[in-house]
Amino acid sequence: MNASRMQMDPTASRVIGSQDLILFYLETNTNQSTFSIGYQRISSAGARLWTDNGILYAPLDSRQELNLSSFAWGDGAVAVFAQYLAGSAVNSDLEAIRVDGNGANVWPTSPVILCSVPSVKQRMAAAQNAFGQVIATWPDGRIDPSWDIYLQNINPDGSLGDFTVNAPQELTALVNGSDIVLTWRAVDDATSYNVYASPEPGNFTEVVATATDTTATLVGESLSHDIRFYTVTAVR
Repeated sequence: MNASRMQMDPTASRVIGSQDLILFYLETNTNQSTFSIGYQRISSAGARLWTDNGILYAPLDSRQELNLSSFAWGDGAVAVFAQYLAGSAVNSDLEAIRVDGNGANVWPTSPVILCSVPSVKQRMAAAQNAFGQVIATWPDGRIDPSWDIYLQNINPDGSLGDFTVNAPQELTALVNGSDIVLTWRAVDDATSYNVYASPEPGNFTEVVATATDTTATLVGESLSHDIRFYTVTAVR
């Protein structure tokens, strides 16, 4: 990492289908007067893959970022965070960035603004659902000084709000030696698919593979578990 600056508050997610980690972190100069967000991919052997210094999403400036969270998406990750507005250490907006497995921006507009209303926002919390949406929620003082709770969805394509993609149909699973091969019917407008596995039907939280076409091979899966249930979701 850049030894002439400070890196703080790291958040990590494991790359889907890999043992690598993608880290996002707050980066600041030694005087803590200019700020940005950096990110770095760490291999399973501990090597830094995106240069020794990592990558900054934007040059350091006086607008401080805070409340950073990150989640695995596709072959990369997404980060959501608050950033103070210019000239203020009270009012902030909320933003998100998504990078691919090489550290490049995925969305044509980056960062995406989740909430542009200038207001006092308390510590944001975020989570990811089975469709790949990241849902951010935060206490907001724009109307009630005793705080209201607001939330916003950000979708895999960088759009906000509702996200509707038909679930893949005709999912089949075949045993091929020690592997399990899943196939399904294509979904219009889907850019990729997330494969979930669970020992219980209807309790799908673990993404075990991603695919860009309509098949996925789970290597060694038939030997690893007694009973396993699968589902597939489409990502737009």
